[in-house]
Amino acid sequence: SFPKDQTACDSIQGGNATNMVADSCKAQLKNGKTLKAQGKSAHGSTPWDGDNAIVKLFKEVEEEDCLLTRFFQDCVKGENNGKSLGGYWSDEESGEISYNYGIIESDQDQIRLYVDIRYPITGKIQDIIQNIEKVLEEKGLGAVKIDLIRDEAFVHLDQEGPVMTKLLEAYREKTGDQSPAKVIGGGTYARAMDGIVAFGPMLPGREATEHMPDENILIEDLVLAKEIYKSAIQKLVD
Repeated sequence: SFPKDQTACDSIQGGNATNMVADSCKAQLKNGKTLKAQGKSAHGSTPWDGDNAIVKLFKEVEEEDCLLTRFFQDCVKGENNGKSLGGYWSDEESGEISYNYGIIESDQDQIRLYVDIRYPITGKIQDIIQNIEKVLEEKGLGAVKIDLIRDEAFVHLDQEGPVMTKLLEAYREKTGDQSPAKVIGGGTYARAMDGIVAFGPMLPGREATEHMPDENILIEDLVLAKEIYKSAIQKLVD
């Protein structure tokens, strides 16, 4: 959150959901100017697939004494991995952390920016926040306040374990694809209980349309998914 009296904005609104890349943003500046930016939506776990309108808009705000402008131009820099922000994390199992600046909104006193962070399984959110706060202080942005709204535990199963082995067997037998299981940042039904994992139905080489207009799946892929699920269930109960 940013004290509004330390920004150039009188009001601002952008984005539709924290877990979606913002496809539009509009700001009314204190100097009377109105700025608008259009982007492209994508799933919040893959922000590089979209074009963030909030980030785009602050490339157009020229007021150097604006806390928001300095934050986006000095700390975000169009990055999706938090390197300039101080919140970078990576590990071999999960890959890089991701940041999606999903919603920005204002009230009488504050401007709030909601950030969706998908961090690796070796990461700890409190450590990441502390690292970000340290960089903000060093850059003279100590007035920016960070509040943790929600933190959800990751789901991780051993690829050599019995559940993953049988799921991969079912998939590989029906598709011929020998690729290892894919690590994703998305939240799924697998959080509902222990010992389960998300399984399909996205196939390699298909366009990812999750959280986009006209989200879809090919009928042939849906039929193939049915056969894979049938085989997987048979293997799991044997």
